Amino acid sequence: MKLSLKVPPLAVSVLVMAGMWLLAKITPGSDMAFGRELATGLLTGGFVVIGIAMFSMRKFETTVDPLNPDKASSLITTGIFGVSRNPIYVGMMMFILGFGFNLSNVFSLAFSAAFVLYMNRFQIIPEEDALEGLFPEEYPEYTHKVRRWI
Repeated sequence: MKLSLKVPPLAVSVLVMAGMWLLAKITPGSDMAFGRELATGLLTGGFVVIGIAMFSMRKFETTVDPLNPDKASSLITTGIFGVSRNPIYVGMMMFILGFGFNLSNVFSLAFSAAFVLYMNRFQIIPEEDALEGLFPEEYPEYTHKVRRWI
């Protein structure tokens, strides 16, 4: 695939949020009374989830480079990685949803689906292929125990 492992996930997140913001500017808003509180929780939660995952990756001395998963030196299956195989992407999704609720525009939330579709196809599946090649015994077992997202 031409786009596989080519666009950094952070850049994808920024592009998605830019699209959300633009759509919110050109479509009517919706008063989501609970939106601000939910936005704050999701934004904070996303930041925390990403931080915990990054800390774990550093602790296990494995790569945090999403464009080169073949450089992974260990397979982390505990802690936050025991809940999701992709906690950083879950954190990014939480952040994107929080941003959408902060915009108070229900239409902009549709961009979150685009994020999931893109990440699954062009980032996560290639990462999984690389990890299965590096850890042929452990990785398939891990995928049966822990979900891709949550």
